[in-house]
Amino acid sequence: MEAFLYFSQLAATVVGVIVIFWLARRGILPSYPMPIWTAALLAIGIAAFEFLSFKASTPPDRFHDFFTAYYPAGQAIANHDPSMLRMLTDKGVAGFVNIPAVAYLFEPLALFGPETAALVFSAVGLALTVAAWFLLVRMANLGLRECWLLALMFLANGPLMHGIKFGNTSEFILFALVVDLLLLRQGRSAAAGALMGAAAIIKPPLLLFGVFFLLRRDLRGVLGFAAVCAITGALSLLLFGWSDNAHWFQTSIVEYSRGWLGAYNVQSIPGFLLRLQPATNLTDWQPYLPSSGENLLARALMGIVFLVAGLACLRYPGGAAARLKFSDADRQDLQFLLAICLCLAASPLTWSHYYTWLLIPIAFFLGSWPPFPSSKVARVIAWAAVALTTPLVEWPWSISNPILMTAYRSLAISHLLFGGLLWFGLIAWWLARSGGLLSQSVATAEKQSFENFDRARLRS
Repeated sequence: MEAFLYFSQLAATVVGVIVIFWLARRGILPSYPMPIWTAALLAIGIAAFEFLSFKASTPPDRFHDFFTAYYPAGQAIANHDPSMLRMLTDKGVAGFVNIPAVAYLFEPLALFGPETAALVFSAVGLALTVAAWFLLVRMANLGLRECWLLALMFLANGPLMHGIKFGNTSEFILFALVVDLLLLRQGRSAAAGALMGAAAIIKPPLLLFGVFFLLRRDLRGVLGFAAVCAITGALSLLLFGWSDNAHWFQTSIVEYSRGWLGAYNVQSIPGFLLRLQPATNLTDWQPYLPSSGENLLARALMGIVFLVAGLACLRYPGGAAARLKFSDADRQDLQFLLAICLCLAASPLTWSHYYTWLLIPIAFFLGSWPPFPSSKVARVIAWAAVALTTPLVEWPWSISNPILMTAYRSLAISHLLFGGLLWFGLIAWWLARSGGLLSQSVATAEKQSFENFDRARLRS
């Protein structure tokens, strides 16, 4: 039954993409405002599709993270009971994994009963998800067809549904990332750095964005980012003391940076390597200490990821003509997208719902600016990346055929990781073609020199 629901939702998504392209080709895609009957049919269709997605996706129990981590943490603060928060931290990934001061964010939810609090939490998350879609439509300069495609990508996105059903915060971070890029576009880098610092406190893989601001030599961004991280750390020490914070750091950070998880919903390079071993339990969330060889291989693969990211940001002396279409603002967008992919690829503990954030590069791929490479191969790879990062996150299946089961547990179950790596490679190439860190003034001067050369050639 689970497989039937899964493939039914996947088939409905593919049909939806085909229908959008067909309606766009015929010029009859609905636009706002639309007739009441069209809006009603659309609402019914969306409701039915989302019900199917909700039923088919993992976990079977709703709001698991919210009920086992966030809501109890808010209760601990409301009841002035730090020992309760420490007990939640003791559970590792099954409990509260954020720095203790973050628990204050969930204190207002303790005013409600558990079910009501979960509904309020989810309603806010859904509202921010819709707001992220609206912002991306404008920021990526989407046409009517692309608006509908992005809406379908949001509705069908497995990691997004997984995070919402889990009662996690990844959709909140999606909105924060979109707003952060908007602030950078507006030149408000201090606010962007501060917002990204707050997001990184909640989702530690985003701490790599500190390097993003540093390498761009964005002093205000670095200061904003560092200030929020430092203030949060100081408040946590002041409110909970050294012992509780050291205990959190050991159980939630150190433990999972040296130990690997092979569970199906850990979509990281170490998780993938661990699942290559037949004895790995796909539903075990206890850390496993890798061998020296496994550790070396993981570090080498992550080193390649960082090397590719660094090379993509370099300025190359050749290929100036290919760079003339890109301004510094365009390259900033691409560097931001690359940083998102880098956070996912380089973290030793990347959960499935983190891949919600790849809706941002999907929006820019669908958009018209910065211009995506015109190569057919690049577009095919991009659609392959969309296909790998959109399906629902499913509880591991049991397949009787041993060969198929080996292929499933070793490769197919890591489809989000492979899709994320495809996006990483595409955006790195996209950025490299733009000229990396070449400044806007240099690009403008080069463009002017080419135009002057063309005029002189025409006159001759």
